[in-house]
Amino acid sequence: MMVHPMAPFASPYERGVMPAPAKAPLCGPALRPGGRALTGRAVGLGGWQPGARVLDLGCGRGDGLAVLQEQGIETFGLDVRSDALAAARRTKPGCRVVNGRGEALPFASASLDGVLAECSLSVTATPQAVLAEIFRVLKPGGRLVATDVYARSPRVAVPQSLPRCLAGMVGYDMWCATLQRAGLVLDTVEDHSAVLKELLGRIIFEHGSLSPLWGEAVARDTADDPSIDVVRRLRPGFLLLVAVKQDRNQGRAVPGAGPSSGDDGGE
Repeated sequence: MMVHPMAPFASPYERGVMPAPAKAPLCGPALRPGGRALTGRAVGLGGWQPGARVLDLGCGRGDGLAVLQEQGIETFGLDVRSDALAAARRTKPGCRVVNGRGEALPFASASLDGVLAECSLSVTATPQAVLAEIFRVLKPGGRLVATDVYARSPRVAVPQSLPRCLAGMVGYDMWCATLQRAGLVLDTVEDHSAVLKELLGRIIFEHGSLSPLWGEAVARDTADDPSIDVVRRLRPGFLLLVAVKQDRNQGRAVPGAGPSSGDDGGE
């Protein structure tokens, strides 16, 4: 996935893997909220037909690539980490993967039918630049399908000391505004916060804390830890959205209502 230029360390969440627990795990090594089922739903909402050209942005070791490939889609993967790409090449030989960044996609303009971005936009330092690149490489009518964290209480100030997936959280309205500035029209949005809660619960059960995922600073459950308080007040959620490339001269307003389908995302 795209890594903040000032912080080269990729957290287990961003890598998509984490150390196996001491005892037999209840969940596999992948750290993807919703797992294969949510990826399958995301790909289905993309509406891509066999032969469509789709990029998995921040493909990691290739879990999303596999779902795309099974649908007969001409699949490409991009990641900044050579170890992840090596794993993807070994396990997904039919996919073409390349080292690169979202801010400079190595594809011709209007050459792709779709982009899949699973938990990658929130960990880039320049999401607007990445979305501008996505707009450039998509064909007219092409679709961006993204799953990512978002702040259900977006008015809370987010300190940059938090892990990147948390520090990069924005509210739903900001998601809409960022997409609109890039020329992408929001078509579908679903709240799947329940899968994030399920993943966090399973990690705590297997590892005793969230430190393997978000680090000791956020994982410490102490009353005087300000990062814990910030995370609780932000109420992290998880959304799935579909946005369509439009002509910049034929835009329409992005829907203002929040995510209302999928999981209820309740407390």
